[in-house]
Amino acid sequence: MRLLELASALFRVREITAIQSNEGTATVPLTLARMIRRVICAGFIGLFIWSSVPSVSRAFAGPFPKRIDAFHSSDTYFEKVTGLAHESQRIIDALDSLPPGKPLLVFNRDKDPISSWLGMALAYLAWPREVRFELIEGPRCDQQLAKIAPDSIGAIAFCNVQPPRWLPGGMSLGQYGKLVAVAKPAAK
Repeated sequence: MRLLELASALFRVREITAIQSNEGTATVPLTLARMIRRVICAGFIGLFIWSSVPSVSRAFAGPFPKRIDAFHSSDTYFEKVTGLAHESQRIIDALDSLPPGKPLLVFNRDKDPISSWLGMALAYLAWPREVRFELIEGPRCDQQLAKIAPDSIGAIAFCNVQPPRWLPGGMSLGQYGKLVAVAKPAAK
């Protein structure tokens, strides 16, 4: 037990004058080894501070971030892909107006990165709503859409896919997409 107390006392920052035990108080002399250890530790601390000052001063010298927008990442992505700015909140509002139990159906073109990225971004914004994906080979989805019961879905997203001409309305997602509400909007 005394050895553990002595070992833990050696690593304290302040100078050690005495160790208390059941047998009384024992003084611990400041030896040359302890002095060298303290000088080395002080040198490492000084070296750390000396090497960190330029990095910290550069960080404070630059511009500070401005107001952070909640949809900064998704808005930037939608602007790059679709050309439309500040679309995230508009898409969320459109999906929130739909009945809560109806999923979003997303038509994606197979092996088309723009289509899949746009579909994944819509699925991200639709959370916690269920999202179903349908992969199609060509630019049209008439056959797959004819197989789906309209009352089983809340909205359909066409990601780099041409929507059928008989499906009216919808919200444009730039030149690459369209979001069409199928279910009646929920009463608020």
